[in-house]
Amino acid sequence: MSEQSAGLIVAHSHKLEELTDLVVEMTRIAPLAPLESECVLVQSNGIAQWLKRHWAESLGIAAMVDVTLPARFQWQAYRAVLGNDLPRHSPFDKDRLTWRLLRLLPLHLDKPEFAALANYIRDDTEQRKLYQLAERLADLYDQYQMYRADWLADWAAGGSIAADSDNAWQPLLWQLLREDIGAHGLSDRAQLHQRFIAKAQTLSTDQRPKGLPPRVIVFGISSMPQQLIEVLNALANCCQVLLCVHNPSQHFWMDSIAGRDVLREIKRKRLSRKPGQAELDINNLHTETHPLLASWGKQGGDYIRMLDAFDGTQEQQSRFAKLNFDLFEEPEAPQCRLAQLQSDMLHLRSIGEAKPLWEERAADDSLKFVSCHSPQREVEVLHDRLLQLFAEHDDVKPSDIIVMVPDVDQYAPHIQAVFGRYGPDDKRRIPFSIADQGMRQRHPILLALEYALKLNVERATASDLLDILQVDAVQQRFALTAADVEQLQRWLHEAGVRWGLHAEHREQLGLPPAEGRHSWWFGLRRMLLGYAVGRTEGPTTAWLDDEPYPEVGGLAAASVGGLQQMIRVLDDVFQLTLQQLTPAQWGDQLSQVIERLFVTDDDHDAWVLTRLQSQLHDWLDGVSAAEYDQPIGLAVVLESWLSKVDEHQLTQRFLAGSVNFATLMPMRAIPFKGVFLLGMNDGDYPRQRKPFDFDLMAQDSRPGDRSRREDDRYLFLEALLSARLWLYLSWCGRSSKDNSEQPPSVLVSQLRDHLQQLGHAAVIEEHYLQPFNPAYFRAQSAAHLFTYAQEWHALHSVSDDAITQRNQPLAQWLPAGPVQLRQLKGFLEEPARWFLQQRFQCYLPEAHVENQDAELFRLDGLSRWQLIDSLQEPLREALRQAQTDSDWLRQLQRIVQRLQGEGALANGAAGVTQQQQVIDAGYNMWQQVQDLMTAYPLEVGACALQYGSESTVQVADVVRGVRTNATGERVYLKFSASSIVTSKGAVRLEKLLDSWLEHLLLNTEAPCATSIISAEHRLCLTPMATERAGALLTKVLDWATTALCEPLPMHFELVLAGWGKRLGKGLAKFVAAEDFSFMNEDAQRRYDESDSFSYKKALRLSARYMSRFYPSFADIPEQERYLTFVRELYLPLVETLAQEEQA
Repeated sequence: MSEQSAGLIVAHSHKLEELTDLVVEMTRIAPLAPLESECVLVQSNGIAQWLKRHWAESLGIAAMVDVTLPARFQWQAYRAVLGNDLPRHSPFDKDRLTWRLLRLLPLHLDKPEFAALANYIRDDTEQRKLYQLAERLADLYDQYQMYRADWLADWAAGGSIAADSDNAWQPLLWQLLREDIGAHGLSDRAQLHQRFIAKAQTLSTDQRPKGLPPRVIVFGISSMPQQLIEVLNALANCCQVLLCVHNPSQHFWMDSIAGRDVLREIKRKRLSRKPGQAELDINNLHTETHPLLASWGKQGGDYIRMLDAFDGTQEQQSRFAKLNFDLFEEPEAPQCRLAQLQSDMLHLRSIGEAKPLWEERAADDSLKFVSCHSPQREVEVLHDRLLQLFAEHDDVKPSDIIVMVPDVDQYAPHIQAVFGRYGPDDKRRIPFSIADQGMRQRHPILLALEYALKLNVERATASDLLDILQVDAVQQRFALTAADVEQLQRWLHEAGVRWGLHAEHREQLGLPPAEGRHSWWFGLRRMLLGYAVGRTEGPTTAWLDDEPYPEVGGLAAASVGGLQQMIRVLDDVFQLTLQQLTPAQWGDQLSQVIERLFVTDDDHDAWVLTRLQSQLHDWLDGVSAAEYDQPIGLAVVLESWLSKVDEHQLTQRFLAGSVNFATLMPMRAIPFKGVFLLGMNDGDYPRQRKPFDFDLMAQDSRPGDRSRREDDRYLFLEALLSARLWLYLSWCGRSSKDNSEQPPSVLVSQLRDHLQQLGHAAVIEEHYLQPFNPAYFRAQSAAHLFTYAQEWHALHSVSDDAITQRNQPLAQWLPAGPVQLRQLKGFLEEPARWFLQQRFQCYLPEAHVENQDAELFRLDGLSRWQLIDSLQEPLREALRQAQTDSDWLRQLQRIVQRLQGEGALANGAAGVTQQQQVIDAGYNMWQQVQDLMTAYPLEVGACALQYGSESTVQVADVVRGVRTNATGERVYLKFSASSIVTSKGAVRLEKLLDSWLEHLLLNTEAPCATSIISAEHRLCLTPMATERAGALLTKVLDWATTALCEPLPMHFELVLAGWGKRLGKGLAKFVAAEDFSFMNEDAQRRYDESDSFSYKKALRLSARYMSRFYPSFADIPEQERYLTFVRELYLPLVETLAQEEQA
């Protein structure tokens, strides 16, 4: 058909919809022959899906469509025209060039021209620097081939154009590369390109090579290098080539790029100047063109200018009489500010020309400028805005919205947290999809694999390997479940696993082996030994210096087998990381590692594993093509292989029927009803990339050169042009730390300035730091201060009557039986906890076990408490057996040896110090109790005690450790692992509540003294009359009964904080002063503020039950009965200790 005859057609339009209709219509009136495929060149998957969807809607089907990237098509065209003797991939491609440079560079670094490169990699033992340098140079030469082919031609001929003395090595290195590749009959891509052009220009439609499509459609690409345009122009002799160009203006505007180019008259084939427009020079630039187009349009203007030199549309127009290739129709007058702005660009209106039109334009919501405090708030505000749009516009669907950010990986967690928290039944749920996410730093399989392959430099901490165990594909490989992993986490913590696979692994890291203590093999040996021998009694329980961990048992013990298999695989991987192998050997080994670590039945995980294997094969092909067969370290292999996993693909999902979140990328100007740009912060956008010092293109800019900054400027322009109803711009305009103002992107500022010059205020909608700010729930607040977060609304809508009703006590309720002293102690500490746990069986979840990744070089408070607490039973048994001092010392030696074998103590000198600390603590307690053993030689059996009436809470418990003498006097020996006295000699009252309750309960039966013995001190609670003990305990039980009806706003540590300064003068003086008030500034600070110096968390954080009812100190009511509570429950303990102090 004549419509399919060869030629180059360039179609211009300011709307992608018009270009889409043109492509559809051309393929309809000039269809290809059966079994021939349409070839479409695109730069992003979104554009491809957009075009195919409209193809299918108009023609009924979108089949036989070959979508490919321009660079890939260029090499295919070379092979089709010059012959299939060319390899499937160019040897000058960046990945193959990298490995060729890696092989060639070390052979020539002794030459004086390469002195700078030799100096850079002189201490490169792992070839990491060499690989990074080769990769950068390959990228640089790739850019030269596309944009500076004349340089390379000169260098190949022995010249050194553009290269100064510091970069004289670049021409020389290019010559070496050509010689290496030329030995196989291949020239560089610049020469190959010239050969292609010469031969393609001789072709006709009858001579079209088999590998070339009859028609090539270039769609949605806003910039291409001149070399690729030359390829398409040459192919126009035998193929039909249609370039669809998204052009913001119908007039010639390419010489109005902000005055930065030399202003000159350019030969124009297509676009004419605006009627009446003067020839532009630097003096009238601002009066004759659109300022935003001039500032943001350099990249697109350079591209259109280049196309003008190849444009053959006028010659082809006669063959397509029914088609128009200049599609700049404006069917109706602009209906909103956004449309008016787009119209101004279309007609190239200056500010003076546009201002009268804007004076008639009313304010609307088509342009929004939103300032928030953080990315999280940006996404939360966006969610509310989208819900509002969907509620107000029934014809707007989630697929009509696109949200773009500078870096989607940075925003993905916030998007998941906000959009992903609503279930399918919640009306606030908005379907969404996130494109462009990098898998390498996100997908669990890739994270686990990369960590395993870096074990030669990683510590293999407990938390890191437990993270690997959380990966589903790892659990399936080793027959583990989520419950198994949770059980293993607790066992590993108690078995003493901290870091390192074994002693050899630690030595590899340059650290002391420490006999492998606290390593994974150490913990596994303990667990397996404990499973084999169980719990053993006797003076010696170790086997080969390993103490058994006896908790492993039952059916759950099978999980230890799976763990042992995983650690063995990781050990093999660790040994592998120490080797240097050839690429082929690495290919085999890495493939086996994947198979040994992962098995999955999940489709997505299976795709990831398949992609890993596919990328590994592609990597091997590239290395083999570069003839690199030398041994190399795993670090270089890993970086080269895994970096390919995140490469852009046309198979990525986009336009999936939901709100699309994506990275701001070039050539994604798909029309959407709403375009929402987040993260428009100053410094973050336009994004900047500083060129390398040896990048010669940075000092010789030419039209068509790629610039990240200019890309982003034009991308911002494309986003504005592709929005049909709403353009929403958001940034972090306030600091979340001090609320200071932060500027938006310079592009946002330019847009706001432009609107203000047109007489329209570009109002910034400022939002608060928290989504629950009361302003979002007031009817009189600004219109943009609203939220659909009904949970917060319920918080702010509580009436005074509801508050009064909420504060009313519940009906009396009693437990079914007596409570234990431990539970009663919880009441004295935090009555709100007693209220929720006893009455409602409400237990707030405890924090999960956190595995300690670092060795315990110094005993912290908890570790010290646990070690001393473990001495109590041996100490009581030694006292019962009436051992001598030397016997007890020998037993302490055996105990610390066992603790050392269990990993409870550090290794080396630190461990020796800790052993001595444990021995000293045990011996001190032994010494402090000897006079009591003499005074009270008889041991009383276990005392089963109960107290309380039927109308109140009752308490019952068994107390052990009571001794007596011939006269019937009794003493209760209470060993405490806590420090009961501070370094200044002050009593730590918060550590004595359990002893106080035991003392009261014992004295309700008969007078009994209580000696509280710690490693450093001994306190004595004197005997009291049974009547007084009963009265005091009765008050405790009465208040405990009351506290089952309401959450009392009390906490023992809060009271002590309020008393702190007065208690510091001494207990006796405190009691004598009779000032027991505690609601003061000290109490307020203890409740609301954490103290980093003393490592104390604020009570509003640590007292989790109380803070549920009283979030801040200001919420705690001051009532006389709470002072009565303090007098009746806490003061008697202080008075008893004050008597001891005076004695």
